[in-house]
Amino acid sequence: MATQPRRQTSVVGSILKALFIVFVIISVLALLCGGGIIGLMFCGVGKVRESASEVASSTNAKQLAHAMHNYHDTNGHMPASLMTKDGKPGLSWRVAILPYIDQQALYDQFKLDEPWNSPNNIKLLDKMPQILVNPRMTHPANETCYRIFVGGGAMFEHGKKTRLSPIGMSGPDVIFIPDGTANTLMIAEATGTIPWTMPVELEYVHGGPLPPLGPANESNFVVAFADGSVRAFPRGIDPERLHAAITAAGSETISLK
Repeated sequence: MATQPRRQTSVVGSILKALFIVFVIISVLALLCGGGIIGLMFCGVGKVRESASEVASSTNAKQLAHAMHNYHDTNGHMPASLMTKDGKPGLSWRVAILPYIDQQALYDQFKLDEPWNSPNNIKLLDKMPQILVNPRMTHPANETCYRIFVGGGAMFEHGKKTRLSPIGMSGPDVIFIPDGTANTLMIAEATGTIPWTMPVELEYVHGGPLPPLGPANESNFVVAFADGSVRAFPRGIDPERLHAAITAAGSETISLK
């Protein structure tokens, strides 16, 4: 009978010891995260909020990529800037994909051979679809950050048609993707936003300085590749790797994993 109290004391002591260890661990994590239990809670909430907004932006990018593929299936090439009567870029690819994001009625209101800021088209600027709103950024209601790289060996070029397969259409005004669709960047979250109908994209210079990508207050940026997959790259990604992802025919061997 004399040993029973000792067992109880031993069990209670073990529990108290375990609780103390848990308390110490939580306290250390709290201090690392910004000080105190409240700091830990806010840190956790902030991480959840950041993760949720990244998922929402990734969903937007995925849907835009899906729309571009549907456009390709219908027209035989990826959407590009819509040209005006005088052969200049007039409206963005974002206008071209409207029928493929359930916005046929809005698409029908545009005069496709006029520039984005013509008297008719400028009136439609404030009707930007919700899919072009980035929840990770604060930007004007008629501007978007979802843009493509143009020129310099990128997947797109004004006045040219990009095809996912070399079978069929060919010619000097056609762009193919010999690097492979899984290795070629199609849409990116840019730091700077533009009016969504304006055909101004990220001008690419092979080997040159890269434009800022992703929300300024976030640690990464979302991209969609030509195969429709979506990834998040760190803002500090090696520029050489990013150049390899942007070019459509660079024959790079750098891994993007």
